[in-house]
Amino acid sequence: FKKKPKAEPPTRARQLVTTLQTDPDEKKRLAAAEELRSFDPRNNPDMVPALIGSLQQDPSPAVRGEAAETLGRLKPVDQPAGLA
Repeated sequence: FKKKPKAEPPTRARQLVTTLQTDPDEKKRLAAAEELRSFDPRNNPDMVPALIGSLQQDPSPAVRGEAAETLGRLKPVDQPAGLA
């Protein structure tokens, strides 16, 4: 079995943001919101707006809850995340 090479962190963060925003599969969006916790929002500026968008608009309560949980764990907390 050949292992896939791991994506570079900024690339992986962008992939997760895209999944969170566009994937029709609730489980994939949920996993993306959870995995985004391991990334630094200062290095991935599109991460916080994507999580806020999911928190406010995702049709799945589980995804909205996971987005809220991830936003709450990100450091440093920024004002838009706190307001959401």
